[in-house]
Amino acid sequence: IIVALQNGEKIIADFEGKLGKREIAQGVLGSNSLIITLDDLKKIVIDIKIPENYDQTVAVIAVNGHDCFYHWLCDVLPRLEILKKSKVPYDKIYVGKITRPFQKETLKHFGITSDQIIEASRNTHIKAKNVLFPSQAKKSSVQFQKWMIDFLREEFLNNNESTKRSKRIYISRSKASRRAILNEEEFLPLLEEHGFESVILEDLAFKEQAALFNSCEAVIGYHGSGFSNLIFCKPNTKVLEL
Repeated sequence: IIVALQNGEKIIADFEGKLGKREIAQGVLGSNSLIITLDDLKKIVIDIKIPENYDQTVAVIAVNGHDCFYHWLCDVLPRLEILKKSKVPYDKIYVGKITRPFQKETLKHFGITSDQIIEASRNTHIKAKNVLFPSQAKKSSVQFQKWMIDFLREEFLNNNESTKRSKRIYISRSKASRRAILNEEEFLPLLEEHGFESVILEDLAFKEQAALFNSCEAVIGYHGSGFSNLIFCKPNTKVLEL
């Protein structure tokens, strides 16, 4: 057990409890202590930091999988709309690590500057004067609310929807870290014969992806986050998921 007191002192002792069991009450050491029990039963010395204080209002939009395009589009961004509709002011946004271009582009779109962002990691520990937790936007993992779709379309299509439905695209996962199609090069000529263009969405800016899908009459692809862009398609667009 490693305990870091607020006065800077540390108490280090072997953990002799059962695996994964935490039985030390906070009252033993007082409310001014932080307690971590180590499940691997080894004596490990780590630095437990006192929370970083923000005398401000922090809005939390962090979710698991924040660096996944789907979760960012459908779980993170709608929470910004909830915050806007609430009209409750906030100073900082607490969100997962910003590592992907689509994260940076969309936060900039909503006018959120780098000095407003608190990037969360597994060990981030903060304390704020006020904390806002906007509700989850989806009713379930697969059940979207209509306002979410309307919000995303209005924001990223800029009321400038394509009047044509001429494009047929195949979503390539050649740059994906998993679920890539091994013999993709073998069937691409067949798709091209039917007017399909292979696209790598990682090479496109966020708004370019939205505009592309809005102009499609047909989309083919293997299961992945790229299909989240179907939000921007017109009704009756044909979709084939491999």
